[in-house]
Amino acid sequence: MDICGGQASHMVVAGDGAKWKREVFLANDKVERLTGMIVPKGRQAEILESLGFTIREDVAGWQVSPPPWRGDIDGAADLVEEISRVYGFDHLPMVHLPREHVVAQPAVNVAQARPLRLRRAMAERGLTEAVTFSFLAEKEAVMFGGGDASLRLVNPISADLSIMRPSALPNLLSAAARNQDRGEADIAMFEVGPVFLGDEPDQQRTAAAAIRHGAMAPREWHGSRRPVDVFDAKADAEAALAVLGVRRGSLQIESGGPDYFHPGRCGRLLQGRTLLAQFGELHPQVAAHFGLRNALVGFELFLEDVPLAKSRGPARSYLKTSPFQPVSRDFAFILNDDVPASQLLRAVKSAAGPLVTDIQLFDVYQGKNIGDGQKSLAVTITLTPQKATLSEAEIEAISDAVIAAAGKNCGAVLRG
Repeated sequence: MDICGGQASHMVVAGDGAKWKREVFLANDKVERLTGMIVPKGRQAEILESLGFTIREDVAGWQVSPPPWRGDIDGAADLVEEISRVYGFDHLPMVHLPREHVVAQPAVNVAQARPLRLRRAMAERGLTEAVTFSFLAEKEAVMFGGGDASLRLVNPISADLSIMRPSALPNLLSAAARNQDRGEADIAMFEVGPVFLGDEPDQQRTAAAAIRHGAMAPREWHGSRRPVDVFDAKADAEAALAVLGVRRGSLQIESGGPDYFHPGRCGRLLQGRTLLAQFGELHPQVAAHFGLRNALVGFELFLEDVPLAKSRGPARSYLKTSPFQPVSRDFAFILNDDVPASQLLRAVKSAAGPLVTDIQLFDVYQGKNIGDGQKSLAVTITLTPQKATLSEAEIEAISDAVIAAAGKNCGAVLRG
């Protein structure tokens, strides 16, 4: 009225008005108990009053009335927040958290860490991770040993995705075919995920599978490309088992595998009598079904079948060097062609004793001057002495032991 003039009408009041008046009790030690900061009582009162609060003394504390514009103040913790914010969080004392362990305990156990380590190992080998559906077409499920009626979906999202998968390989092959159709012929992919052998809870397994299609890139700039073969799949499978804690020396290799592998170009990796992985070239009919035209290999394993390692990762062996000259010897053995090379390598390694630091199969020959049903396997062993340079007599004694063990365990004779 003073500024604008005019005359006011009579006042009309409806209702009781906003009920903003309230009191919140703030104990004397509340700030210290919630924040650890020691703020003088006078400073607390000064901060609250500067923010529009009204303070009234009470037993062991204050009754604090918030101003009408502070509807967010609901309890004593809100008052503590206001005091500590204005007083300064830089006054918070630095207190170290208690350390119950010298070394921090991992967040996952050995079983939970295995898929993570496996994914990293496969990626390090140049394979790209794929995440595919857990279901597929029924025809492909039957092709890979599945197709049980109990695993058929009631309401599938597509006719081509109508049943739960018994293997991760067919979905990887479908992805490879899509890449091939878009001009990417050299494909290396893997997946770690669930597969379904039945409709019971214990029949859902965690599988790891990988495929390679086309050619392998050269390791050196002057190298040449070559088609992938069964030994690439074997190397991938062995690398997967190694990162799961399986020692390569404990593995046995057998020929054979499921029907979707090539019958003469596949194998299985066992530990004792336990099947750990199977690998090989995919059957030509399988490759034709997916429209894959180049060399095609792969492997698969079930994580539940691989025993848990005692440690959280494959331990590196202690590097023990020697100041003495290593000695290499080559042996060419003739034996029946149904005897696996791994059996010969185990026999040779056992006979060579603790001085052997390397053993390699470097040649396989069948043909002229080799009898029917036989083959020639050439092996090189490296002996590294630890205490003194090996004499010729000691080397001959080890060589005789190797020849004798090859004959006893594999029926092998030294090639003339």
